[in-house]
Amino acid sequence: MSSSPELNDSEKQMALVRDRFTRTAQVFADYVLHERVFEAERVLRLVAPVGSERALDVACGPATLARIFAPHVRWIGGLDLTPAMLERACKETVGLHNFCAIRGNVLRMPFGGETFDIVVTSYSIHHLPDAAAALGEIARILKRGGRFGMLDMIVSEDAPAAKMCNDIEIARDASHTRALPASEFERLLAAVGLRVVRREIIDHPRTFDQWMRTAGWKRGDAAYEATRRLLEASIPHDRAALRPKFLEPPEQGGANAFPDARPDIALVHTALYLSAEKQ
Repeated sequence: MSSSPELNDSEKQMALVRDRFTRTAQVFADYVLHERVFEAERVLRLVAPVGSERALDVACGPATLARIFAPHVRWIGGLDLTPAMLERACKETVGLHNFCAIRGNVLRMPFGGETFDIVVTSYSIHHLPDAAAALGEIARILKRGGRFGMLDMIVSEDAPAAKMCNDIEIARDASHTRALPASEFERLLAAVGLRVVRREIIDHPRTFDQWMRTAGWKRGDAAYEATRRLLEASIPHDRAALRPKFLEPPEQGGANAFPDARPDIALVHTALYLSAEKQ
């Protein structure tokens, strides 16, 4: 009997993404559908559809962007690698008759060239093994004059700070590859013929424990403890540019008390929102 062919590095990374979002499907979907509505609406404003477009939400998750865009376009597909996410996307778009869930890999999308008027994606690029290839594939399926809307986390333009931030992200989530600085996003977009026409950079404060819960981790878990050690080590001189600081510990026995005496940590992620046009 012949053995199954070994996966290449790209396939291994995409398998990590699928497995991670299968494991955390419920907690992740519950979080993003509640907390990222205003982010999705910001992307909608930047892209500004007129209502006649055929659109695609790439790496759609639980239809984070698609359900916001659907009332403003003629048709929108939601493409994702993870069946559990597509199942949740279908539940969240009941009643939206212009939405279609599609299983697929962003690096090899099952569409012909120049198929869509609008392509959007949120918080996907930092999970992919090849950001340049993913953006090239997005440009391929976008019509001339079509618009690309993107939301993703960015890291510092300072290389050591960017590396430390990415090390922290990988400790929390093995499916993270590399978050990019804003300048690299703009360079990669230009290389595939996408001209940035509007962009905004917004800070998103959060607490460490809440951030870890959305990845499926709690205090005492190995991933929680490893990530916390790295974040605490970055506090002097803000070495990861996440602006972390210890919070006052909650009262013992209170509703928000933790199972140990350590205080929570505040941190700030920075997000890049942009709209680009295919030349």
